[in-house]
Amino acid sequence: MKRTEPPAASTPSPSKRNKTSNDLPFSGMSICVSGQMSCNRTGFHKRLTDYGAQVVTGISNKTSHLITTHVEANNPTGKVLAAMNKNVSCVSEAWVNDSITSGMALDVSEYLLIDTNLQGGSSASETKNSDINNNTRSIVANARNAGTVIKVRANQSSANAARQVMFAEKYVAD
Repeated sequence: MKRTEPPAASTPSPSKRNKTSNDLPFSGMSICVSGQMSCNRTGFHKRLTDYGAQVVTGISNKTSHLITTHVEANNPTGKVLAAMNKNVSCVSEAWVNDSITSGMALDVSEYLLIDTNLQGGSSASETKNSDINNNTRSIVANARNAGTVIKVRANQSSANAARQVMFAEKYVAD
């Protein structure tokens, strides 16, 4: 059963339980945060580091997880798009809360906010879908980087840009 609220205040911090860094749920993980969490950003980062995570401000090849919101997953920000391109697991805050409560990092499959099919895949059965998804991610990224305002003109370039934005919004909403 997934929880959506942070663990109760009575949950002792790792330092009060004399845990070593290897015993912490997020030990060895590089975690990035995007969006509004249940507490302020500084407090949320402290919770993550208290439980062993290295908190980073951007997505890199070393980033293991992006903690984000449904809103950002449905309307990808730069961090979400970067995470998708690098196949970083985009999970909800509930994954953090439940992992802390259980004392170990839980399987992310129940907490994923981005369909794993959108994040590509390397198995033989997913090769064709991976090519399609890489192209789709590129179109979505290009549309998002194009800006929010598109002037409609009676030329092919403007029509292509409008189609790109409409496709991105339709694709992300599904």
